Amino acid sequence: MGNPDPNVNKARMWYYVPKRTGVMSTTRKTIVALLYSTAIFISAGRAVHGQCYSVTDVGSLGGLRTYLNDLNNLGQVVGTSSLPGSTFPQHPFLWLPKPAYGLPAGINDLDLGRSGQTSSGAFAINDLGQVVGYTGDPDSPEMTLWLPEPAYDLPAGMNNLGRINGAPTRPFDINNRGEIVGEGYDPSGHSEFCFAFLWLPAAAYGLPPGMNRLLGFSVATAINNHGQIVGQGPGFHASLWTNGKVLDLGTLPPSWSRSKAYGINDLGEVVGSSGESASERAFIWLPEAAYGLPAGMSMLESTVDQSRIRPPGARAWDINSFGQAVGQEAGDLPNGALWLNGRLVLLDDRVRKDFESSLLYARAINERGQILTRGGLLTPMTGDFDNDCRTDLIDYEMFQPCFAGPSLFVHPSCGRFDLNADRIVDLGDFSLFRVAFRPPRPPSRRKLLSR
Repeated sequence: MGNPDPNVNKARMWYYVPKRTGVMSTTRKTIVALLYSTAIFISAGRAVHGQCYSVTDVGSLGGLRTYLNDLNNLGQVVGTSSLPGSTFPQHPFLWLPKPAYGLPAGINDLDLGRSGQTSSGAFAINDLGQVVGYTGDPDSPEMTLWLPEPAYDLPAGMNNLGRINGAPTRPFDINNRGEIVGEGYDPSGHSEFCFAFLWLPAAAYGLPPGMNRLLGFSVATAINNHGQIVGQGPGFHASLWTNGKVLDLGTLPPSWSRSKAYGINDLGEVVGSSGESASERAFIWLPEAAYGLPAGMSMLESTVDQSRIRPPGARAWDINSFGQAVGQEAGDLPNGALWLNGRLVLLDDRVRKDFESSLLYARAINERGQILTRGGLLTPMTGDFDNDCRTDLIDYEMFQPCFAGPSLFVHPSCGRFDLNADRIVDLGDFSLFRVAFRPPRPPSRRKLLSR
């Protein structure tokens, strides 16, 4: 394969046409030239518009309320949903993009139907498909762990992990080691006596297996795969727990007195919110400078003036290992938010154009860039090369010049058209593109009659 002209600008390089035997037709040269000029325009807008997403409706168990709480790197979702015709009781569910663990694709009720239990829910899932949640009265819950197969000396299915010295326990996260964090509180229900806990399937961090109280923490909200834990500690400050040592992450300047951490990735990067309960701002805390931001706590961008913030304000709920953070933006209504390098992207503006609902908030993001929102599961759109939130004929025209066939490796300029990452732009990539392709809608009958 011939090498491209090194003097061609980067935008043009995206559409480099591999050299083939024979003479390129005048028509093909004309199309390619048009694509080159189009590329220059598109490259100028990529940083502004960013990634677009398709939306998958996870569904419900038939009731009036459904809450989507977490997803893993396989795109599997857990949450809580009420039964047909009701808002209560609620059951935990596991939504699967394809069959797994002996369960069909789609939404699956994980409740065992135990007598006497008024409600239950699922809060978090790890990459092994292990789901942590609660059962019993929501004001006095007990922690549960659903296992797709036996593990940690526990059988497959739903397991009740109980309480700490009779105190109700509510879990919030589970890592790939099966380690669980959450909060417990005084049996009388007084929230001011909350404490954080760490449940261990085996001895670790100098702690025994089973339930452990985390001294210096009032609530533990997330744990990464290295056992680092975040939440809220002394003085109502966001805190980081590492091997028994607690680090106060501080608050946002100039004078806010409170903060709370909600998410941590495997790099030890933390997100949360800081401020009073009615005017919180989202933050990111970095152990070292990254993403154009300094080490320590930085405010994430907001488009809402301080005077227009509505409770609870802006929050960042989760962050992946690429530094992509998600949460909610402040305003008259919360908006699902994505922060890239500290800059805000409103997710309502980045979904497929035929999606008419509102996303409201973003709860979780995985390493594939999938985002869990109240409106559904967002997946980066395949084949939307011009980032207009449509996979259409324009994208096909951009794809076609890099179609190399089975024997030619992809030049770096064509890398983004290699949809299945096999270093060849071929029929496999075209098949993925065809699935995502949405042809233009024909004009409505009313529009035709008005002409």
